[in-house]
Amino acid sequence: MDNPSEQWTIILNVLNAYYERNKDNAEVAAYAHQIQQLAQQCHAQREEAGGWAGEFTRALLLIAARDTAARQEHWDNPPDAWWRSSCELVLGSLCGTMQAGGEHFSEHLAPGFYQYIKTRLVKVGRSGSPDGAYERIRADMIKIIEEHKKLIKLAVAPAAANVHEYGPSLVRSLIAFNIGGDATDLRKRTLDRIRLELAEEGLITRSQGVQLLSLFSTVGFGGF
Repeated sequence: MDNPSEQWTIILNVLNAYYERNKDNAEVAAYAHQIQQLAQQCHAQREEAGGWAGEFTRALLLIAARDTAARQEHWDNPPDAWWRSSCELVLGSLCGTMQAGGEHFSEHLAPGFYQYIKTRLVKVGRSGSPDGAYERIRADMIKIIEEHKKLIKLAVAPAAANVHEYGPSLVRSLIAFNIGGDATDLRKRTLDRIRLELAEEGLITRSQGVQLLSLFSTVGFGGF
């Protein structure tokens, strides 16, 4: 199923329901609220309605929504990580949200970034003349980077600002900043890995792969 409207419906239905189930669950309430707010912010700015949130954003949220639906018990009550007891002495119930957020990063975002971007760039590279593969891949990388920067600035930050469970607005701003920094680092690592693989697979030359590395630093890895 690749109908954007149907995919957004899944995303919103699953993540709204997830928050409603857990809004009084101190362990994951803040995480559930943030991912619900993130989905709503992105849907409001979806490409189909003239906004910036395109297939890349939708694909990442869909991965999270489908896994949340498939493993409801896990996401409602994540088994305690080894570090939870020490964390809870300082941060209390927010440690559950930290664990859920960390798992979201490692189980949804990291594989989703890689799988989606690699598939998309390989398809773009093979969509025309081999001589033009590099320019097509370069142009599409820029699109992905720019959309991701907007995702962080226009959806991640506002979503965190709406999560009252995090406490005062300053704390929420710091959380949004840290999440944005982690996501930016993930984007850099993922694109770096993929540019090497594209060169190894012969879709671009090794020298072109080096040129893409230069592109990353000019498009915005230093900030969001």
